[in-house]
Amino acid sequence: MCSSDLAPARQRAELLRSRGRAYSRTSDWQHAIGDFEAAIAASPDDSTREATLLALAMLLTDHDDYPAALHWAGQALDLARVNNDRRGYARALSVEARVLVRQARAQDAVDRLTEALSVHRELGDRRGEAEALDNLAAPLDRKSTRLNS
Repeated sequence: MCSSDLAPARQRAELLRSRGRAYSRTSDWQHAIGDFEAAIAASPDDSTREATLLALAMLLTDHDDYPAALHWAGQALDLARVNNDRRGYARALSVEARVLVRQARAQDAVDRLTEALSVHRELGDRRGEAEALDNLAAPLDRKSTRLNS
């Protein structure tokens, strides 16, 4: 596909993703999921696809569909790996960790976030580093609560 062919496809994918976000904000989850899935299929480039995969994973996490959320987060993780996108890889690890915390899999979440933290530090990404450290609080709190009970 030449670059002139990519513009309409990218616009369509962005429009679907934006509409999906709007649907999710108005609690129309089924339409949001449908638009996110259509945006993934329409995405002409990996960065648009990866962002949409993560948005869909977070939406599904918020609605307790953990298997589907892990599936889409895993797709984003695979895409980041293939493209050697270290920042995207760290973001996908953080989204996976979010799902794992909700599933009460604290140690798995800590492992993902520790790896994400390492990647952010490797990249010199101070904001990502701070977010990973902040996100570590929930699974560490769950682990300590379990140990103390």
